[in-house]
Amino acid sequence: MRWCRLYSEFATDPKVQIMPEPMQRRLIMLFCFQADGCLETMDDETLGFAMHLSAPELQKTKELFAKRGFIEEGTWIPKNWEKRQRVSDDSGSRVSRYRERKSRVSNGTVTLQKLDGNERVSASRAPPRDRDRARIPEAEADTEAEAESPLPPLGESAAPLPDQIEPPEYPNEATSMFMVMPGKYPLDEIDAREIWGHIWRAWKDERLCFKFYEHQQWHKKDSWLHAIKTAIGRGVKPNSIKYLETIALEADDNGIKPDVPVQRAAIGNVPYVPTTKQDQSSKPNLDDYAAKEQANRKLAAEIEARKATNGRAR
Repeated sequence: MRWCRLYSEFATDPKVQIMPEPMQRRLIMLFCFQADGCLETMDDETLGFAMHLSAPELQKTKELFAKRGFIEEGTWIPKNWEKRQRVSDDSGSRVSRYRERKSRVSNGTVTLQKLDGNERVSASRAPPRDRDRARIPEAEADTEAEAESPLPPLGESAAPLPDQIEPPEYPNEATSMFMVMPGKYPLDEIDAREIWGHIWRAWKDERLCFKFYEHQQWHKKDSWLHAIKTAIGRGVKPNSIKYLETIALEADDNGIKPDVPVQRAAIGNVPYVPTTKQDQSSKPNLDDYAAKEQANRKLAAEIEARKATNGRAR
């Protein structure tokens, strides 16, 4: 069964989601026909029958897909199909090689090397354990095909290092399926390519690059660069362009704060400085307190004297 890649950005790509749902369904059907290898042999009548569309509706669909940049002009072939669909996704050739090897094993023409010597014996006359090893399950066909690939020379890495990975090609607005969405801060292509390069060198993530391409006019250039620098400083690898956009939006609104070193307090007593002036009328008056205290003491003395006088009179 043949299949094709459907990227998750299909659910958020404005070029796709701005279309009605029937058009989105027809686009997926077009991808299926291309993956099956029958799209190039289908004329408009056959394609309309397969999609259950009338001739006017089919023509309307074709014009919309061409306007959105999903298909090559004048044809139904999806744009950038070979770039977004990997050759290794087609397992037909690997399965064919596996079946051919299986056929040779069943005919007794494949030889296996014995574990205890250099003598080579046929699979049909090999010991039971060797015969079992000769029967490779079909589910392991992909694994065996990968084992056939030659190993890299000694001292070389099987996969390229991050710095050796080539960056994705900057989209051509005239031919690319990606579209720059309008915003408040238009960027020159030179500036956009510069930020594109910074994002790629920082995280080697094609999704971030292409999402930046679509949203490049939403923020200022300095805000984009500040967002990239901030994310790198935090040691964060963004899973979405929204992480950088949140930082860039704050920089657009509040500006970019300069990097100021932390000021440490000097050792010793720090004098108290009130932040606001206290209301003088609310301060307590010590003179009033002293006068009241003296009057209370005088009154208490008079009371005690009266008590003593009354006692002697009795």
